[in-house]
Amino acid sequence: MDNIECSNPNCYSLNPETNRFCQVCGAPLEFVFLWVTGDPLVGVELERPYQERYRLRGPNLLLDLQPGRQPVSLDTIPVEAQPYLRLFPFRLHLPQVQAVIPVGGQPRLVLSQVPLLPEEYGTRIPPLKPVQSFGKAWAEATGFRQLSWLWQIARLWPILSYQQVAGSLLRPQLLRVEGPVFRLRELVQDGEQTTLAQLGEFLSRLVPTTQPAVRGLVKQVCEGMIQQQITSGEELAQQLDRGLDEFRHTWNGQVSVVALTDPGPTRRRNEDACYPAPHQGSRLSGTDGLPFAIVCDGIGGHEGGDMASNLAIETISQQLNPRVLAKVDTKVVTEELAMIVCNANDRITQVNNQQQRQERQRMGTTLTMTLLRDYEVFLANVGDSRIYWVTRYGCYQVTTDDDVASREVRLGYSLYPQALKQPAAGALVQALGINSSGLLHPTIQRFPLDEDSVFLLCSDGLSDNNLVDQYWQLELLPVLTGEVDLPTATQRLIDLANQKNGHDNVTVVLIHYQVAPAKTAPVNGRPLSVPEPSPTQGQRGAIPPPPEPITKGRRGAVPSPAEPITQGRRGAIPPPSIPPLRSQTALPPSSARPKPLPLALLLVGLVVGLLTLAAGGWLWWQENRQRDNPLFLVSSPTPPDFQPTLTLPKFNGYVNTLAINAQGNQLAIGSEDGSISLWQLPGGQSQGFLRRSGVSVMGVTFIRNGQQLASFDRSSLELWGVNDGRRIGELVGPRGVVTAMATNGTGQFLAVGDANGEVYLWDLNLAGAPSFRQQLPELGKIDALALSPDGTLLAAASQGQQVVELWDVPNRTRKFTLTRPDLRHGIWSLSFRPDGQVLASGGGDGKVSLWNPGSGAWLKTLQAPGIVYSLVFSPDNALLFSGTGTTSPDSRVITVWNPAKGTALQVLKNHQEAVKALAITPNGRLLVSGGLDNQAILWQSPQ
Repeated sequence: MDNIECSNPNCYSLNPETNRFCQVCGAPLEFVFLWVTGDPLVGVELERPYQERYRLRGPNLLLDLQPGRQPVSLDTIPVEAQPYLRLFPFRLHLPQVQAVIPVGGQPRLVLSQVPLLPEEYGTRIPPLKPVQSFGKAWAEATGFRQLSWLWQIARLWPILSYQQVAGSLLRPQLLRVEGPVFRLRELVQDGEQTTLAQLGEFLSRLVPTTQPAVRGLVKQVCEGMIQQQITSGEELAQQLDRGLDEFRHTWNGQVSVVALTDPGPTRRRNEDACYPAPHQGSRLSGTDGLPFAIVCDGIGGHEGGDMASNLAIETISQQLNPRVLAKVDTKVVTEELAMIVCNANDRITQVNNQQQRQERQRMGTTLTMTLLRDYEVFLANVGDSRIYWVTRYGCYQVTTDDDVASREVRLGYSLYPQALKQPAAGALVQALGINSSGLLHPTIQRFPLDEDSVFLLCSDGLSDNNLVDQYWQLELLPVLTGEVDLPTATQRLIDLANQKNGHDNVTVVLIHYQVAPAKTAPVNGRPLSVPEPSPTQGQRGAIPPPPEPITKGRRGAVPSPAEPITQGRRGAIPPPSIPPLRSQTALPPSSARPKPLPLALLLVGLVVGLLTLAAGGWLWWQENRQRDNPLFLVSSPTPPDFQPTLTLPKFNGYVNTLAINAQGNQLAIGSEDGSISLWQLPGGQSQGFLRRSGVSVMGVTFIRNGQQLASFDRSSLELWGVNDGRRIGELVGPRGVVTAMATNGTGQFLAVGDANGEVYLWDLNLAGAPSFRQQLPELGKIDALALSPDGTLLAAASQGQQVVELWDVPNRTRKFTLTRPDLRHGIWSLSFRPDGQVLASGGGDGKVSLWNPGSGAWLKTLQAPGIVYSLVFSPDNALLFSGTGTTSPDSRVITVWNPAKGTALQVLKNHQEAVKALAITPNGRLLVSGGLDNQAILWQSPQ
């Protein structure tokens, strides 16, 4: 029997291996088992320093006898260690390299935090390590947990593929689960490229033992991968997310939150701050709201750290709207959290600038934040305050410190234990308030939950010296078993930090998440299913193109490219009638018959006649086609000559949206900095602000013939008086966050779409509720809307789908679902031609599709150079403008099109980033563009 050294740096006493606590200081003893990659070590004698430190307990297993000291390791970092180092932030799922030891003259990796099966431990199995093999645990798991494991695999796939270790997911012996968490025992290099189809084949073996409620979905996504209809981990995760979302309405969990902060025994001032307020606990059911918690630690040594931490708490708690976030999809929640964190950063930075603080005088703070919604948890992190996730199966640090040591590991320069020895190891590489938000990269994470859990948010006053890893079983596990209540556990952690560390302020927030097990299956056990994945690569709700012809009112119908045009179909053109080649009248008497012509001459005449008839028929068809095609109803435009005449003063954020009133003499601009500004046209003189700050403005439009302005951000849909500049109030109706808006030319009709896939339309000549309201769940979040000039047609689309839904507003019926097989990356923009005869849709793949809204027929496709953020027609119907952009500089342009010919007439290139918004005056001579370069440009044409 060996002796284990105490991990307490003030003790290091030796203890019998049978002890659980140090016999000198009483600290819990750590039993750290390490896995050595490669061949078994049986019969191999380690070199002396490694032999004294590590004991062989299994063919590949070592016990660390000095777990509190720096590991004994070679300085060399083998190439096979690089994937572990670069994937350091994903250590919830992956082991980490603790050391490198020589075995037989070759370096071998020693891994820590390895999910080991009982049979791999040898003689001594530590408590609380209920690890199971993935295959064995699968058949015993609930349907929700099966989908959750697959979702975690989907999230791991792209990052493992990038590091060329995705083949690890195809080796059953390496796949492990610890309750709700999917993990890998080790990583193996891919001998050849590993494909998603192989993953689909591998996972399809699980279908027979999948729970009936989710078996159809699991089978479907496996087939989608095998048939290469799902071609990325992101698309796979989207499909599984839809399955998980089926459980949302059945959830009935309960959440308790308690917070406490303390200056510590050696500090005179507490620079930490937290939400909820210290000693203020809350207990919420699954329907009462979205509980959230925040911990901020003012940066030590920076003047005003306490001010910075409190500013961050104040900003986030004011801007975060749980009522709104409860309604939107997960992507919107993630984006909203990132934006709110950046807003807190900007507020602290603004105060620093106003007070002229420089370098070390600038105040800053770390941030950790947790938001719980139904079955999922969202985490945000900047700096080195931490979040731990505790279940009955283990304690997991789910945030990565933004410090020098972690950066060295992620770059592949150093093992983490070695990086911690550097003099500046703990120096922060980012925090709130130090730089602009353009240089800030908050980490936002999300995990599905189906297990009673405790989330610990804490400052480094508690997490230093691995205190949480040592004491979680004593202090946090009893909360899960019901032996200790949350306030008691919180106070005990504060006391522990002051006793064992004591060098800093300490803040602790505990969140107890409790699941109602009876509510974690779909109602009545109904199976889950999603639409079959289309060639659009399985994006959420994608509708595959069926072969049937377009029919009014039929959803998702598109014409097959190979299908001939037939009579009786709406919009079909009958073929020209060809006279018979032989007369149907009686022949004349033989005496009157002409002499027969030679056979060759007859054949030549026949061929000439057929060619003449064919040419005449083609010309007739072309004439009728152009007569009926709305693209040819306008005269061919003169090539334009738009020139930049004025760049408005640079804004403090992206120019998200533009609008020009019906008179053409006023411009409204909505910006990411929260401002709504008015400008006189054509000169571009400022007319002031309707508002100067707040949440990013995503849409503005003039209504009621330019007398009022409607705007929306992520929290409200507001109305403004243009003449007096006052806020009239909010337009009430949408249940979810407003994400798109449109109006007709006169501003009589206003339409909005929300993140729940619902569209609303108001006739502003009538008071009261929306006159039209329709749920479009197949679209998900509405990203683009367009209204016909008379307000009778409403087009709606989503960036996640390849369809445009066209609705007849007066009849409240779906008129057409417009789609084509070549659409691939969703619809980002929509615009009706001023005469209402043509609808344009712009996609994430640069395709601008032109449609006949009267017949539902596709007319033409234009190929733009990037994501089509904005579309607008000229008032004379002859020109179409597209604003585009990607990471390529050549894509950040405005293209002026002749839609009838499909040719680009002019390309405007003054924007440095993507062109986000376009607007044109009623006379067509002034074009305004706004972009992600924070600029708005006025373009003049002499035409």
